[in-house]
Amino acid sequence: MTKYHYEGVNQQGKSVSGIIEFSNENELRLYLRQQKIRPKKIGRTKSSSHLTKVSVPSQVLLVFTRQLQVLIGAGVPLIQGLEVLIDQTQHAIFKMIIRGIHEKISQGSYFWEALTMYSHVFPKIYIALVRAGESSGGMDGMLKR
Repeated sequence: MTKYHYEGVNQQGKSVSGIIEFSNENELRLYLRQQKIRPKKIGRTKSSSHLTKVSVPSQVLLVFTRQLQVLIGAGVPLIQGLEVLIDQTQHAIFKMIIRGIHEKISQGSYFWEALTMYSHVFPKIYIALVRAGESSGGMDGMLKR
C-alpha cells in the first residue's frame, strides 16, 4: 500500500484534501469518484508532515466516538462496528480515515495503534484512553475481530 495525498472538490463545490493508503493511484481515483470528490491533484506522500493538513471537525469525532461506543456496548465487534460507521459517515475525509483504521486493525494492529496513524485528528489523550482500555482488558468486546 502507498500513501497518497489528494486535493479535490466535493459535490458542494468545497475544496477537500487528505491522505489515504491505496495500492495504486487508479484505485484512489475510483474511490474518490465514489465519494463524489473530483480530484484535482494526487501525489505520493513523502513524509507524514502532510497529515497535519487534514482536519476533521470535533463534532464529527464526537459523533464517531458516541456511535462506536453504542455499537461496542451492544456487542458488535470492532471491525463490524467500523464497517457500519464507514457506511454511515457523511464526512468524506473522516470516512477515509475510518477506512484506514479498519484496514490497519484487519491487518492485526490494535485499535490504539491504528488511531496513531491519524494523531492529527485523534488527540493524544483519546489515543491514550483507548490504549489503556485495550491494555486493561476493558475493551474485550472491541477486540473481537
